[in-house]
Amino acid sequence: MWGQLVGPIGTYDLRLPLCRIGRISAKADIVIPKPWISALQCTIELRRTGNNDQTVWLKDMSSNGVYVNGDIVGKSIERQIFDNDEIYFTKPSLHTPNVEPTFFRFHFANQPHSINVTPVKAGKRSVPTPDSKSSSGSAKKLCVASSSSAQRDELVVGTESMLKANQELRQRLFEAGNREIELKEQLQEMLANVQRREHEIDELREEVTKARAKSVEEEHLRLEHEALEAKYKQAEAKCVEIDLGWLKDKELLKQCQEELASALRSTLSLNNVVDVLKTELEDALSKTTAATQKVRQLEIDNQKLGHQLDLVHRTSDHEQEHNREAFRHMQECMAALGNQIEVVHDAQVDDDEAAETQCVLTERFSRVDDSDDDKEKEDDECTHAQEVGGKLADTTIAETTTLHVEDQASPPASSTSSHLVVTESKQRWLQLKKDSPVASVDDCGLFDESQDVRHQA
Repeated sequence: MWGQLVGPIGTYDLRLPLCRIGRISAKADIVIPKPWISALQCTIELRRTGNNDQTVWLKDMSSNGVYVNGDIVGKSIERQIFDNDEIYFTKPSLHTPNVEPTFFRFHFANQPHSINVTPVKAGKRSVPTPDSKSSSGSAKKLCVASSSSAQRDELVVGTESMLKANQELRQRLFEAGNREIELKEQLQEMLANVQRREHEIDELREEVTKARAKSVEEEHLRLEHEALEAKYKQAEAKCVEIDLGWLKDKELLKQCQEELASALRSTLSLNNVVDVLKTELEDALSKTTAATQKVRQLEIDNQKLGHQLDLVHRTSDHEQEHNREAFRHMQECMAALGNQIEVVHDAQVDDDEAAETQCVLTERFSRVDDSDDDKEKEDDECTHAQEVGGKLADTTIAETTTLHVEDQASPPASSTSSHLVVTESKQRWLQLKKDSPVASVDDCGLFDESQDVRHQA
């Protein structure tokens, strides 16, 4: 121990040449467990000069500051301290309930009360050796005064032996003190070496930690490098595949371009065809429109003609009924006429040429009295039909009859009586209706009665 720090919270011995003071034991040799003390508050170092003198230096390592005799030292600044200096680890003027003032007074171990004394290296202590003669003289006086001569000799011998033993003991103590000083110096050197080695070990540990971190980082980098190499190989394989696909796509693109060119050419030709077809379609549409208009007009005309045809049919039915009545009336007249006429058998030969004579009876004969009026009416109706309906022809069958006059093979009982046989031939004359626009009196022909639909019905 070469110094002490004496304060209200305790006394701390300074044993190492470089003593570290702080709150954490891993960083400090002297631990002060106060929350306002830094992990490493300061360092106090004992230095030897060339003249074998000793000086003490304090280095501030705290962010809060270290004060010596009321003056702040400053972080990372060294200051020499002397015996009886006051060292504050808190601000001297600070009075806070939660912060206890922490200060110490520095003292050298061999001069605890000296002030501003530079400690000097302790040499070998000289133990005062008593003079043998003075010691023996005092012992003899003591023996003479206290006892007899016999006892005095014994006491002198005992005293001399004690003095000799005491001298030897003092000599041993002196040698032990010197040995202690040497051992302390060796211990301080060893402690300094240990501290230096610990510092070196800490540095080595830091370097090992850094090396381990670096190795881990390098391992990570190696793994990343391997992963990147694998990805690079995969990317190269993909690039090769992409190049092959690109070549195929290029060839396919050429084919597509050729097909596109041919398609464009065919499209142009088809466009021309489409233009021609459009023109033809427009013409066809125009023609269709015109035809549609014509068809509509024809439908309108057809409807008109249908109405007119219905009117004509109704008129024709009325006329046919009228003709039937006239025909029945004519038959009755002819029957009456046959009853009144007597035909002679000899007239048959004369009438051979006239056997084929046929009489065409129409409604003109049934209406003899009005023949002139009927002609005028027929002309008016034909003119009207030509103006309205065009060429609409409707043929009707006018019932006619053919009369054959035959001589009776066997004349009746009465020679004077003769009768007219009226036979109705199956053949009739075809006559157009008088109200038809194309009808005429001469347009008639012979047709079979079986063709008459009215008789079939």
